[in-house]
Amino acid sequence: MVAGDSRTALPWVESLVCEHWGFKATAQKLHTERDEQFLLRDEKHRTFIVKIGNPFEDPAVIDMQTQALLHLATVDPDLPTPRVVRTVRGDVSVSSDYDGKRPVVRLLTYLDGRMLSAAPRSTAQAATAGALLARLGLALRDFKHPADGRDLDWDLAHAARLAPLLDGVVDPQRRELTLRHVQRFVGETMPALASLRTQVVHGDFNPHNILVDAANSERITGVIDFGDMVRTQLVNDVAIGACYGVVTGSHPLQHPLAFVAGFHSVRALSPAELQLLPTLMAARLAATVAITEWRAQRFPANRAYITKNTGVAWQGLELLDGVNAAQARQAFACLASEDSRT
Repeated sequence: MVAGDSRTALPWVESLVCEHWGFKATAQKLHTERDEQFLLRDEKHRTFIVKIGNPFEDPAVIDMQTQALLHLATVDPDLPTPRVVRTVRGDVSVSSDYDGKRPVVRLLTYLDGRMLSAAPRSTAQAATAGALLARLGLALRDFKHPADGRDLDWDLAHAARLAPLLDGVVDPQRRELTLRHVQRFVGETMPALASLRTQVVHGDFNPHNILVDAANSERITGVIDFGDMVRTQLVNDVAIGACYGVVTGSHPLQHPLAFVAGFHSVRALSPAELQLLPTLMAARLAATVAITEWRAQRFPANRAYITKNTGVAWQGLELLDGVNAAQARQAFACLASEDSRT
């Protein structure tokens, strides 16, 4: 299976669920990039998600995601994250032959809601999202797994690697814009990251992975897709969550500042972490355009899904580029406080 491939047959999925989870259900294919996912509805009108791991994915990485969800359910059971559904034998996953491979198959609970990317936006909502990410980080603070130190291109600690990927950006002005922010990250931010606190983080807190109530978009109902989990600097996770708000307010920093303030109200960021947020936000947007354009050229059949965040990332990067760097750092620095939250 590769990005955009959909070879796994629905009857096989339905039979596997019946055999290992003990109930009959109807499967519907969902669009994804690395793995395969199916929406499952049983005879009692219950809904689940079947996740079939890419056979080229390290099984240890898939296990890390599973163990993290189990950990979250124990440490902070009120967090709106998917729950792992065990098989009738009590296993958290199964591995079964299909098309000459043995993919890892998991069953998760389904979370109701509308993607934040398709919902009305507000600063209050941004603050709520920031506070939720802080809670998620606190719940993961002590989580460890043998695979959590994996080498992941999306990890902002590795943003210096992006330069070679920019050959995929056709527009020379956009390529120069992205390269400039990558170089700024290398010169200003990368040297400071080594001294900052690290832990396992969600790693992809973007509006497509945040669900809100369809009737009240101020209420967040779910956080999904833990596929980019990695051990990295905590502030990187904050920058990822904040950067997608650049395009939603009357000023590029309006929603990011609300998001970071919400995070900071639950878990204080240090002055050093706050100072780095503007360049880290730009680095995440640069990573989004560089990696997605590079992947879309290699998997053109799945281009629409791969580049779902690319347009927003270009717009956000251009808007951030117009903000005075010193003023941006000062705006986030003003959120610093003397309290003892950790």
